[in-house]
Amino acid sequence: MEKAPRKMTSNLFAFNELIISIIQGLVITVACLALGFYFMQAGSSESKVRTIIYTTLIFSNILLTLVNRSFFYPIWVTIRYKNNLIPLAIFISLLILLASVYIPLVRTIFRFEWLSLHVFLMCFGVAFIAVMWVEVKKVFFNRIIIAK
Repeated sequence: MEKAPRKMTSNLFAFNELIISIIQGLVITVACLALGFYFMQAGSSESKVRTIIYTTLIFSNILLTLVNRSFFYPIWVTIRYKNNLIPLAIFISLLILLASVYIPLVRTIFRFEWLSLHVFLMCFGVAFIAVMWVEVKKVFFNRIIIAK
């Protein structure tokens, strides 16, 4: 909020931000596919694998909402920025996720399967790793930039 607004003629994203966003998408894709492959090799059904990948994607999107609020400041700084819609968006996303996995009628519509707490937390863990590497990058590279 201390910087002047961007000029109307400037690009919405800087090139570096665009590259980071593409890499984030690729890392999340690889993480979801790897988790799905792991469960396929373990003998899980197609519907369970679909549910696991969906759950991981939703968790990834929730975490991306928090991580991508700034490409410079870490999450523990930006979490204090006031935005009344972020908690609402996260709540609605989690509500839809829980409904689609744990309410039988909704689960049947999507042909999902019920997930145990262990698998549900595993989906969150994979999403966390697939998204939070950006925070390590922010802290590491920002220290280098500040030190110069």
